Amino acid sequence: MKKTYYQHNQHEHMKTDDQLKKGFNIYGSEESHTIFITFFHNETETEDNIRATELVIAESRALLDAQGDGPYNAIVDTVAIPDGVRIVVPESRKRYAELIEDARVHRVAFLGTNDFVASLIGTIGELTNHPTKVKWFSDTEEAKNWLKE
Repeated sequence: MKKTYYQHNQHEHMKTDDQLKKGFNIYGSEESHTIFITFFHNETETEDNIRATELVIAESRALLDAQGDGPYNAIVDTVAIPDGVRIVVPESRKRYAELIEDARVHRVAFLGTNDFVASLIGTIGELTNHPTKVKWFSDTEEAKNWLKE
């Protein structure tokens, strides 16, 4: 079995999975074919940032698998993070881009209030072969309307 980045680079000062899971919430709506991901905390330590990404992706993929064929949209809400998103390490960006490239994922709307989120979305979009699948919004209703298009 292939080890994750986390297992290869685990340090004693790292947070546990349970601690990291308190920094986000994921749920799906079969009715609207939407996955909702809300972040409450931005992990600033590289290892924690990558492991949190692995956990988010694992839960997102489990929801996609459980809910059957797509297409599914996603709303990624970063508004609740105090001081906004400041760090998403390159390895995490690459992994999020891989998730967005999943054929079951139609569009991903990111909600955020700072310029870092907007630039992050541009970077993730460039890493995918489908940059039009991701867009940044500061308004929830605009995001929902874009997902319905």
